[in-house]
Amino acid sequence: MGTILASSIISDARIETLDEDSSSYRISDAEYLRMLNNAQRFIVMHVPKANVVNSAWQLAAGILQSIPTGCIELIGIDFNMGTNGTTQGAPIRIIDKDDLDLLKPDWTTVTAAATVQLYMFNDEDPSHFLVYPPQPSSSQGYVRGPCSKTPTDIATTGTAISLDDIYQSPLYHIICFYAYAGETDSYSAQKAMAHYNAAVTEIGRKDLVMKSYSPNQKQTQAQGA
Repeated sequence: MGTILASSIISDARIETLDEDSSSYRISDAEYLRMLNNAQRFIVMHVPKANVVNSAWQLAAGILQSIPTGCIELIGIDFNMGTNGTTQGAPIRIIDKDDLDLLKPDWTTVTAAATVQLYMFNDEDPSHFLVYPPQPSSSQGYVRGPCSKTPTDIATTGTAISLDDIYQSPLYHIICFYAYAGETDSYSAQKAMAHYNAAVTEIGRKDLVMKSYSPNQKQTQAQGA
């Protein structure tokens, strides 16, 4: 969790959008908080490391497992944590399912055990993973590892942001994007795009930068023909 208050980022956004007169705010603090919470989720969705937790969770019976409740993306599984969730156990290694299928074709039907030796993760099914050996029908084991979690919503302007302070600038740009996007004039549309592009560039997702049309593009193409 950061130390920068939501009110600080909202104040900066009000200055940028010329919405500083408290007697006639165009956008309420409650709406800005909604924008800020959406901005936090936007960042974590594209930068999972922005909100990582590392805690133990209990597995289910069998081989198919779900990532912890509230997690967006599994980053890894590191250790067994016993059947009580607090006993540090053996490390766990990741393996490709095809490799385990080849090395041990009967791996899905071997004797169940609470201690995990290997786990498999499919990028096409990010909410689940597989474990070897299968977990027993009762007294399943706990494992521990980092995962990206949905950030806690900010309820009041006097509350600190849920993400680290290094995300202050992209949070500012994203809520300015939301604010300007709510306007209908062309100037606001340009400002909205500029703030969006600044935000995604700062978080390292240049592939998300909006492409805007300019007559200069056609000119450049003609010159290169």
